[in-house]
Amino acid sequence: MLSNILKTNRILLCIYLVKPETPPIRQIDILTMLIRALAYSKQYNEAARVLKELIIKNPNWSSMGLLEKSLVQGIANECNLDFDMIWNPMRKTQISDVHSDEENEEIQEVVR
Repeated sequence: MLSNILKTNRILLCIYLVKPETPPIRQIDILTMLIRALAYSKQYNEAARVLKELIIKNPNWSSMGLLEKSLVQGIANECNLDFDMIWNPMRKTQISDVHSDEENEEIQEVVR
């Protein structure tokens, strides 16, 4: 009986050593699965909340192809959110920065 246990342990050890390593699951992957599950179960407000968390954690998530555009459009429509602001958050920030630079120049001209 002891020999069977040792043999089983050796086999399990060999399987463990031969088994290829799987990549770690990223937090953004878990968030995308949660967003899909919430959207498919029609819990759009919760899906939008988790989507906001995803955008904060990884602003270029849309270029990575983590979620389908149609799914995000559906969440945005159901929650009355601006889809473009959600889909391209980095672009909106860059545009805002350009406008604020222009406004700062105008203020400086007025002050002079």
